Amino acid sequence: MKVFPLIFLLLCFGCTEQKQRETTYFTNCFDSVSVSSPAFDSLLINIKKLSRRQQFEILLNITSCNSEDYRYLQKQNRLITEFIPFFSRKERKEMLLKGMIISWKLDRHGDINAMSEGIRRCEELEKEYSLSKEENWEVKKIKVSFLNEQGKYYKSLPILYELLEEHREARKVALIIEDRSAIATYFTRLGDMEKALSIYEDVYGLVLDNKMLNMQSAYLVPIINILYDLERYNKIVDLYNEINIDSIVSLLPSTYSILSTCYLRLQKPDSARYYLAKMDKISRRGDGIAYCCQMAETYLAEEREDSAAFYLNEAIKKYKIRNKLDHITSLPRYFMPYYSEYASLLLRNGKVQQADKIFRLVEPSMKQPVVEFERMKEQIDALHHYISFYRTTKQYDKATDLLIYRDSIQKVYHENKINRDSKNAIARFENQELVYENKITKLKLDATTRISGVALGIVVILLILVVVCLLTIIFLWRQCRKRNKQIMDLIPQPVTPEQSENTDIDLQQKLYDFAVKEVIRKKIFLDKELTLNKLAKRLDTNRSVLSACINTYAKCNFNQWINSFRINYAKEHIVSSNNFEDLSKESGFNSYNTFCSCFKKHIGKTPSEYVKIHKYDSSSGIET
Repeated sequence: MKVFPLIFLLLCFGCTEQKQRETTYFTNCFDSVSVSSPAFDSLLINIKKLSRRQQFEILLNITSCNSEDYRYLQKQNRLITEFIPFFSRKERKEMLLKGMIISWKLDRHGDINAMSEGIRRCEELEKEYSLSKEENWEVKKIKVSFLNEQGKYYKSLPILYELLEEHREARKVALIIEDRSAIATYFTRLGDMEKALSIYEDVYGLVLDNKMLNMQSAYLVPIINILYDLERYNKIVDLYNEINIDSIVSLLPSTYSILSTCYLRLQKPDSARYYLAKMDKISRRGDGIAYCCQMAETYLAEEREDSAAFYLNEAIKKYKIRNKLDHITSLPRYFMPYYSEYASLLLRNGKVQQADKIFRLVEPSMKQPVVEFERMKEQIDALHHYISFYRTTKQYDKATDLLIYRDSIQKVYHENKINRDSKNAIARFENQELVYENKITKLKLDATTRISGVALGIVVILLILVVVCLLTIIFLWRQCRKRNKQIMDLIPQPVTPEQSENTDIDLQQKLYDFAVKEVIRKKIFLDKELTLNKLAKRLDTNRSVLSACINTYAKCNFNQWINSFRINYAKEHIVSSNNFEDLSKESGFNSYNTFCSCFKKHIGKTPSEYVKIHKYDSSSGIET
C-alpha cells in the first residue's frame, strides 16, 4: 500500500514536467514567428487546448514584449481581451496592468478606442484589485495621461495631488519633481501664469538642490517660456547670465533666439545681433530667411534703413532661390511684420514710392483671414502701418477701407481675449475649490481611519479573518470547478484538412500585412515622390492588386494611407521640433498646408495646439 503514494507523486511530477516542456515549446515558437504570419494564428488555436496556467504563462510572455509596432500592439490587446475572463483573479490583475500600458501605447498611435479602454482598465484595477505602491502610482500616472488628453483637467488634478502626497511620504524626489511640474503645466493651460511660474521655480530649485544636472534644461525651458509670455525680458536675461547658457548644450540654439528677442525688446539691438549671430553659427534654421529677417528687425529698431534693406534683400534672394522664382508680386505671411515696419521707415524718410512698393508685396498677407491669436496681433500692427501710409499720401478712401477691416479684426481679437480670460478665471476658481475640497476630504478620511482603528478589537478582527478565509476557500473551489468546465467546453474539435484550408489567411491580407511591415520598417513613407506604382514595384506586385488591398483593409485610398504613417511619424517628433514646416518635409509631405490639414484630421488638433497640450507629457516621459 505504501507504494501507491510514491507512484502518484511520480505521475504528478511527470505531468508537471510535460506541461513545462509544452509551455517552453510554444513560447519559443511565438518568439520565432511574425505577428502577421499565418503561423502566429495557428499557434493561438493550439494554445487554447492547453491548461489555464500554461495559457497564462505564454500570454504573459507575448504581452511582455516591449514592441512599438501598431499591429503587434493590436494583437496583444486582442489576446488580453479574449483570454482574461478565464484567468484567476491574480492573473487577471497582471493582465490588466499589461493591458493598461498597451492601451496607452495604442493611443499614442492614434487608436480611437484605446483611450476609453485604457481608462476602463485603470478604474477596474483601482476598484477591484489590491495594488502595490508602485503599481498604484503607475495606474494613476497613466490615468492622468488619458484624462489630460481628453482635456478633463478637473478630474486629473486631484489624482496629481494624491500622487504628490504619496511621493512625498516615500521621499521620491524625482517623482515629486515630476508631479509638481505636471501641476504647473495644468495652471499654464488655465492661463494662471503667475501660479505656474511659482511652481516651476520651486521645481527648478529642487533640481538644483539635488544636483540633477541632466534635468536642468527640461525644467528651465518652461520658466523661460512663461517669463517670455509675461514680457519679463530683464528677468530672462538675468537668469541666463546666472547659469552660463553656453554650458547647457541642450538649450542651444533656441536659447540664443529667445535672448536676441529679449534684448531687442529691451532696446539693445547690438546684443540682439550678437546672439542671433551665435545662433546662426551653431545651427542655421532652414535656408536662413528667418535669420535675415530677424537681423533686419534689429536695424529697424535703430531706424538704420540701409542695413535693414541689406538683410531684407538677402531674405528675398533666399526666398526666390527656395521657390525658384524670377519675380515676386507678393510675399507670404512670415515677411509681413518685418516688411510693413520697413515700409513705414521708408515713409518716414520721405521715400513714398519705395514704401508703396514694399507695402504692396505684403498687402495680400495683411488681408488674409487668420484665427491664431498671435497672428491676429501681427496683422493688426501691419494694417496700422499701412493705414498710416494711405493717410500720409492722402488716399483717404483706401485708408478708410483698411481701417474698417482692421477694426473688425481688432474686435474679434479683443472678444477672443475676453472669452479666454473669462474661461481661465472660471477654471482657476474651480481649481481653488477643488484644492479646498481635497484638503477637507483628506482630513475626514484621516479622522475616520483613526476612529475605525480604535473601535475594532483584536478578537473581532481574528473572527472576521477566519470567516473570510473559509468563505474564500469555498468560493475559489467552486470557481475552479466552474472554470474547468468552461475551459473543457471551449476546447475546439480536431481540425480537418478541408477546414484548415478554409482558415488560411487570404492572399490580399498577406499582401497588405507585408506592405504595412515594409513601409514602417524601411520608412518608405518618408519618400516625398512615393506613388502607388513605385510601392507596387518595391513589393513585387502590381498597382491594381495593391490598391485593392489598401482599399479593403485600410478603408481608404493610397494617399490617405501613406499620410497616416507620415502623421504618426510627425506626432513622435513634433514636441522636440523647432519648425513645423521642416518637420512636414521630413515626414514626407510636399506641402505644409497638406501636413496641417492631415494632422488636424488624424489627431483632432493643429500642430501648435498639440505641442502646447503635450509639453508636460514629453517632459515627464509619458506621451499622449
